Amino acid sequence: GHDYAPHMAALLASHRSDTQQLAGRPILGFPIGDAGILLLHYKLALSDAVADELFRAIEANADHPARGLVWGGAGSALAALFMFELSGDARWRDLFLEVVERLW
Repeated sequence: GHDYAPHMAALLASHRSDTQQLAGRPILGFPIGDAGILLLHYKLALSDAVADELFRAIEANADHPARGLVWGGAGSALAALFMFELSGDARWRDLFLEVVERLW
């Protein structure tokens, strides 16, 4: 195996630079945004700092208007659910429920 954890910060920085240049704004969502990269980073490194950054990204994306299964707030809810399954930390369950309530 390869250890990709040391490269995740550079991947996130590159993604942020590219999305700022291409879209003129951050893309925070799960499938192609910060949340997906941060979720992978957490899974590889189990870092509290990465988890906190992911929490902020999910909160900031919760009201995104896209309504697809993995896009917008729904994708953010999935990322919170995956973090709850990984960590067992109740804050992720609470965030998941908050995002779902907003979607409803």
